[in-house]
Amino acid sequence: HIAHGRALAEKANIQNVRFLEADFVELADNPESLGLFNIVVAHGITTWISSDTREKLFELSGKVLEPGGVMYNSYNALPGWLPSTPFQHLVIEYQRLNNGIDAQKKAIDIFGKLKKAKSQIFKSLPSLEARLESLKNKPIDYLLQEYNHPVWQPVYSSQMLRIASAYKLNFLASAELPLAFRDSYSNNQNELLDLHDDVMLRESIRDISLNTSFRRDVYVKGSNPLWKDEAVERIMDQYIVSGINDICDAPDLQDHQYSLKAGNGNIVNSKKEDVQSILSICQQGRCQIRDIINQVDMPILKVNLIVSLLISNGSLAFASKNENLEKCISLNKVIASSCSNGAPYRYLVMPEFCKAGKLDLAQQIAAHAYIQGTPEKDLSSFVVSRLKSLGVSKQGEKLTGKVLEDFAEKSVLIFKNEKLPMLLKSGAITSH
Repeated sequence: HIAHGRALAEKANIQNVRFLEADFVELADNPESLGLFNIVVAHGITTWISSDTREKLFELSGKVLEPGGVMYNSYNALPGWLPSTPFQHLVIEYQRLNNGIDAQKKAIDIFGKLKKAKSQIFKSLPSLEARLESLKNKPIDYLLQEYNHPVWQPVYSSQMLRIASAYKLNFLASAELPLAFRDSYSNNQNELLDLHDDVMLRESIRDISLNTSFRRDVYVKGSNPLWKDEAVERIMDQYIVSGINDICDAPDLQDHQYSLKAGNGNIVNSKKEDVQSILSICQQGRCQIRDIINQVDMPILKVNLIVSLLISNGSLAFASKNENLEKCISLNKVIASSCSNGAPYRYLVMPEFCKAGKLDLAQQIAAHAYIQGTPEKDLSSFVVSRLKSLGVSKQGEKLTGKVLEDFAEKSVLIFKNEKLPMLLKSGAITSH
C-alpha cells in the first residue's frame, strides 16, 4: 500500500503528503516521529482492530493533536449491528477451515437453511433477513472487510467515548450536521435526551432510540470553546455552494413542504418557500451564510438547519476557499487513467465541494476518456472496449457480449447525465 500510494502521488506530482507503514502501538510510544497535527482522521478503523490496538490509536491521537485539535472517528455501532453479529460469528468460525469467500458462502447457506426451517433466530432478530438479503448487492471486498475480520466488534458509543476521554479527547458532536439540531429528532426522543447531562449516557440513549448502526464522532483535545458571538461569526463566515442534486424535482414534495432526511432515520419537513429561497441565493454562486441571512426572513437557527439538511442531501456543499485546483485535477487525471488500466479506485476529488464523488469502474473509464478529449457520443464504445480488455466481473460473473454492453451503456448514461455535470461543477475535471 505504501509503495502504491507513493507512486500515485508521484504521478500526480503531489509532494505535500507522507505515507508511513507503522504499527499504532509503536507509534504511540514514539509520537515525536510524526509531529503535531490539527486534525486526525480514523475512518472505519476503530471497530476493525483489537481493543488493545484501539487504545493505542487513541493514545497516539491524543499525543499528536495540537491543543484544540479535533479527531474524526467513524465506526460500526450498537445496537444497530446486533442482527448481523450471529452471521459474522459463523463466518469467523468457517474461516478457520476455509478461505474468506467460501466462509461467507457457507455461512449464507446455513442461514438460508435456517430461514427455510423457520428458525427462531429470525423471529428474535426480525431485521436479520433483510441484512442477509442486502449482502447480494455488496462488493466482495466490502464483505470481506466487514465480516471476515476476527477482531471486528461493533461497540456502544459510550464505550468509544470512554476510551477517547481517557486521552483528553472530549466528544464534541456528530460529523453529520443535521444531527446537531433538535428538529432532527422526535418530541419523545428530545424529551429523553433532555433528561441526561452525562454525555456517555445521553449518547447511549440516543443510539438506542435510533437503533444506530454507524457513528461519525468528532472529538476535541482540551476545552477552548467559542463563545456565543464568536460561534455565530464563524458560522456566518462559512462559504457554501449549490450542488448538483435538484431538490425541486424531489418526489416527496407534499403540502408545500419538502421532507428531508436527517441522517438518523428521521424526516424533517421544511416549507417549500424557505428551502427554495435559500437554494436560489446559492445557485447564483458561492456565498456565505451571512449572505443568506441578509436576504431571507428567517432566524439563523432555521437557516442553519435547512442548509445542513441540504448539504446532507447533496443539494448544497461546503465551498472551498482554495482557488488553486490544479493538484486535485492532476490527481483525478491519474486516478481515472489508472482505472482505465484496471485500478480499483472508485472516487474522484471534488475540490469545489470539499468532498469526493463516487464512480463505478465504467464511469471512471468514461471520465478518463472525457479528460483525454473523447467526444461524449463515443464514450460508450470506448468504455465497452476497455471493459472487454480488462475482463471485468460483477457479482462473481464475468461480463461478456450484450450483458457487458448493456452494463457499460447504463453506466455511461448515468455518467453523462449525473456524474459529468457534478465533476465539472465541482472542479474535479475541466471541460473540453
